[in-house]
Amino acid sequence: MSDENFYKQVMDEIKNKEIDDALRAKAIALSEGDKKKMRNLYIALRVEKLKEEAKREVLNKVADEVIEKGAATLGYGLAIVWIGGVVVCYGFAAYLIIGWGIRLIDRFPDPKEVFNFLFAAGIAYLSIM
Repeated sequence: MSDENFYKQVMDEIKNKEIDDALRAKAIALSEGDKKKMRNLYIALRVEKLKEEAKREVLNKVADEVIEKGAATLGYGLAIVWIGGVVVCYGFAAYLIIGWGIRLIDRFPDPKEVFNFLFAAGIAYLSIM
C-alpha cells in the first residue's frame, strides 16, 4: 500500500470520527497545545502506525508460508527415511538368504525357514520404528 493510501485512510477515519485515543494523546503532548500542529502530528503518527501494521501483516504471512513449507519438507524427509529403512532391511534379508545359500550349498534352507526368518526380521524392524 502506498503512502497516499495510508493518508487517505487516516483522513477517512478523521471524517468518521474514528480517532485512536492513544495517538491523539501523544499528538497533544508533542504539539504543546497548538491544535493545527496536533492534527498534523496525529496524521503523521497514525500513518506510521498503519505502515507498521502493514509490515507486520506481510512478515506474518511470509513466516506462515515458511512454516508450512518447512512442515511439508519435514514430512517428505521422514517418508524418505522410512523407505530407506525398509530398503536396508530387505537388502540385509536378501544378503542373509544369499549367504545361507552359498554357505549351505549342500543343504538349501527350507522355504518355511526363510519365511519365518523374514517374518521375524519384519517384526523386529517394526518394533524399533
